[in-house]
Amino acid sequence: NSEMKELFLQADRQIRIKEAKKQKVLLLMAEEMEKQRTPIINQREILFRQFLHVDKLFLSIYAVVVCLIVGVLFLLQQTRIDRSTIIISCMIGVSALAFLTVLIIDKLFFGRMAELGASCYFDTKQCVAAYMVIMGSVNLIVFLLIIFYVGNCWDIGIIQLGLYVLTAFLLSNIVAMGILSTKVGRENPFYLLSSGVFLALGYTVFSAVPAAFYVTTLGVWTMACFVLGCLLALLIKKLFIQMEKGEVLCMS
Repeated sequence: NSEMKELFLQADRQIRIKEAKKQKVLLLMAEEMEKQRTPIINQREILFRQFLHVDKLFLSIYAVVVCLIVGVLFLLQQTRIDRSTIIISCMIGVSALAFLTVLIIDKLFFGRMAELGASCYFDTKQCVAAYMVIMGSVNLIVFLLIIFYVGNCWDIGIIQLGLYVLTAFLLSNIVAMGILSTKVGRENPFYLLSSGVFLALGYTVFSAVPAAFYVTTLGVWTMACFVLGCLLALLIKKLFIQMEKGEVLCMS
């Protein structure tokens, strides 16, 4: 090996290299390497670009549903329905938003994005977390508008109506997240939609109980909100654990 190396060195010494051409080649190589250098992008910009290129169809459907809920509330105000009916209508409306929010998570982040490969599920997890924060903020704004509008028009206490709406929203999220956490639920959206219909029917039947919306039952509603909130937090944690293991992506 040393003899071969020495022979190559002797051959190189016999070759006359022009310094101008050498510098030109080095300059061209430096320019080419600069072109191929990947720019460093921070996490915020990566998330923004991923959200920028996701399918906007379900986000448009969400906006349409919000407009429909607002329109229905205006129509119900004209008919002057009783308090129990408007409370159930609000509960059904926020439940629809809850199921649609979870359905968007399934369609945007556990479908085509999962096909990018196992190396991308860290970014997918970040996208889901960011999406939950954004949609949670939007839902909170919608809820506040509904609560203040309905509470003012039907003379219902803000805290009282807020407990009813929040309970329905948390329960719907728990059911939807529970379905999304199963392989069957992710493969077939029918289970998600049918459970939403059954919950709406359940709210309607529940409204027939005379004492359900009395002020004296607010303590029960508060306890229900607390328990449901804890269950939802556990389900979200379970969902992220499945994403870390790659189970959600592989099953999509």
